[in-house]
Amino acid sequence: MLRSLVFLLLEVAVGSKIPTILWGQKPDRLYLSFPLKDVREPEVELEERRLYFKGISQGHQYEVDLKLLRGINVSTSKYDMGEKAVSFDLPKLANEPCWKRLTRSKKMQAFIKKDNQRLYPEECYRQMLQWREVRATDGATDGALGNPGKSWEYG
Repeated sequence: MLRSLVFLLLEVAVGSKIPTILWGQKPDRLYLSFPLKDVREPEVELEERRLYFKGISQGHQYEVDLKLLRGINVSTSKYDMGEKAVSFDLPKLANEPCWKRLTRSKKMQAFIKKDNQRLYPEECYRQMLQWREVRATDGATDGALGNPGKSWEYG
């Protein structure tokens, strides 16, 4: 018992690990999952463009501070500390096409992976077509979401 407690304290002192993040989306919401078992001492902070998580799972401390690509509705966002994972359901603020990436950073981050069970390409494609139609009617363009003339890709 004492030996495992010392190991746990050393692990926390050395530093936190970044959890694997599985993510998927619909046009109106994000789904995130951190596959961590039996998380203890969880800390979660949600802000409009930020998600912070810290917790201990199987003797390791995990911590991540995500700067989201766009805003989420914090007041209607939900999360669940399940036995096998920490899951997030994050409604988006804007009615727009699906995001090309989860975070503001364009740099590839190995710990962020697509959740194949939470991909909805048909819904994202329909929303993208509707968005383009409205934008073309208005004559507006938005470089952050892409040029309506460019091919769109999910991810």
